[in-house]
Amino acid sequence: MEQLLNTNFTLNPPNSQNNKISKLLPIKSIDELNDLERQLDDDENKQQLLQVLQYIGGVNEKACVSRCLERCFTNYCAMFCSWTGKKDNFRIKDLKSIHILRDAVRNTFPNIKDDEFERHVMVWLQFAKTRYDRGKQ
Repeated sequence: MEQLLNTNFTLNPPNSQNNKISKLLPIKSIDELNDLERQLDDDENKQQLLQVLQYIGGVNEKACVSRCLERCFTNYCAMFCSWTGKKDNFRIKDLKSIHILRDAVRNTFPNIKDDEFERHVMVWLQFAKTRYDRGKQ
């Protein structure tokens, strides 16, 4: 046991060098988002994204959703997205990446309801422009 404790090693989180999906994040444009969605046709890529997002966590459901969204999207990209596609925004409701994000949050918070998850995402997207503008200052 003492030998194990004295061994210096590091654990590689799932978003380390060998995860090609994590290299695509955060998404900076709708084109990049479409590219990610195409790559998520592969089950291995889906699993990689799920692992990356599960590792993020949060103190509560809202924080977990927000932290996962921050890892996935830049504020600039998020400004052009909405849950249902209103106001000519890009609709994210049915994206594979969003379903994977929901699964990752549910692995940490199994009791989160669909409407709670959707509300957290909608509010996060709603304030993307505000966050983007603050970041420029």
